[in-house]
Amino acid sequence: SYNQPENQIYPNIFHSCKNALEENPDFGLLSPIIFGGCGNPDQQNQNLLDGVVLETNKTICFISVLIRREAWDQIGPMDEDFTGYGWDDDDYCHRAKLLGWKTGVFGSLQIFHGSENRTMSSSYHTYFTKEEQKVNSSHNHEMFKKKWGFLPSKLPHFEYPKKDKQELLINKLYGYSFR
Repeated sequence: SYNQPENQIYPNIFHSCKNALEENPDFGLLSPIIFGGCGNPDQQNQNLLDGVVLETNKTICFISVLIRREAWDQIGPMDEDFTGYGWDDDDYCHRAKLLGWKTGVFGSLQIFHGSENRTMSSSYHTYFTKEEQKVNSSHNHEMFKKKWGFLPSKLPHFEYPKKDKQELLINKLYGYSFR
């Protein structure tokens, strides 16, 4: 799992994460509820009950994310060609969904994101000027568009393949079969 350094976490995180994965085997990526800046409103659903997992069709913002080991083994690592900030999580969620994994938010855990009165990544704002942030974001935006042929905003409307097509996609994306 990944958690940005400025996030504050409640106790019992590992127990909550383990339970969420065991009770929801179709989910490859899970996010806790996020208090603070987050581009996916499903991740900010503060009414989500403890123990409930909400499937989301939007990108899970990688503020804090739990990735099932089997999903990681199929999807692979993050694409390191995305640099700075943005669209790396869009890319990863898209790859997960292409392989048939669901993404969701679980109500058993909450994360506070941001510090220094910022609702976004404080570390990003600390290390990059506003101009560098624009350049990084623009680069990643164009990279995603070139890689997938559409913009990340179209992801919720993308029709993902049925389970029986997964083997073909794995072969197409990675050049080999997992079976």
